[in-house]
Amino acid sequence: MGKNFRNELAQIPCTYAAVMHEDVFTIKKFLDYAKNTPILLIGSGGSFSVAVAAEYLLRRTGLFCKAITPLELPEYKNQLSSFSAILFTAGGRNPDTRNTYKYLNELEIHAILTLCMSKNAPIAKQQQASLHSMYFDFSVPSGKDGFLAVNSTIASIALLAKALFEITNDNFYSLSNDFLHNNIAPIERSKMQNLLKKDTVIVLHGGITTSVAYDLESKFSEIALGNIQLVDFRNFAHGRHYWISTRSDTTAILMLVGPNEKSIAKKTFCILEGKIICESLSICEENVTGLLKMFVDIFQLVSFAGEEHNIDPGCPKVAEFGRKLYHLSYNP
Repeated sequence: MGKNFRNELAQIPCTYAAVMHEDVFTIKKFLDYAKNTPILLIGSGGSFSVAVAAEYLLRRTGLFCKAITPLELPEYKNQLSSFSAILFTAGGRNPDTRNTYKYLNELEIHAILTLCMSKNAPIAKQQQASLHSMYFDFSVPSGKDGFLAVNSTIASIALLAKALFEITNDNFYSLSNDFLHNNIAPIERSKMQNLLKKDTVIVLHGGITTSVAYDLESKFSEIALGNIQLVDFRNFAHGRHYWISTRSDTTAILMLVGPNEKSIAKKTFCILEGKIICESLSICEENVTGLLKMFVDIFQLVSFAGEEHNIDPGCPKVAEFGRKLYHLSYNP
């Protein structure tokens, strides 16, 4: 299992171009059918980061929704008949995703959309056509993902944004041509070098950058690139800063800054400056294009970290016990 990570990053513009030409009628149909219900957004691993991004995108339209993992799903069993759900999956083959679909279908949830980034996936064979069960699959041009599902992440978020733009005509969701023309400015490796040498990176986030923070933590943890602590800018002030008081030699801070967090990020930086290595990545645009650009930024950061540790993040050596854990069957 694996794929050269740099090659995966190079294929992102092709994935984005394919999304721009994709018919998203099924996604729009689901959103129309589910618009008056709470929506659970379900994913595991990298797909959970997609679920968190979807929560931000859908909440902006006024929908009530929540990103969860499959393990959390049974906590909602008494409400599912009046809920809807989107099940995110890159390959549609892992047992958590397939068991989750079966569970939701058997309990006759109000509406479910399975959003799969692979054609002819095993989960497609489980689909039971009905008024409340919908299925959308997409063929990522780069083929099967590497270990970290880079292109599937971009495709999933962009497809949902495309559907939302066609429904709302809100330019926030409009897909720009930046990705098609490789106008994505690379982050400066030298700027991040000292940060990547630390054992622990505290990632401060908020608003539009939260899903990016989750994805960074997921990728660093899955490839053993370092310890990531996630905390929003203000929750950091409630005791989390003590970590820096005692472990500043082995810790750095990365701020993920959206337009709405500029002020608090600047004030936080002024207090921390000189006490700890503190870097930032910023979104200039409060829209889907800005969000996707920041995802590409953290993919580049993962690539740099992999080179620091002599690991290709796209094709690590997975221990046998890890494979066994992945294939454990948990049925809600």
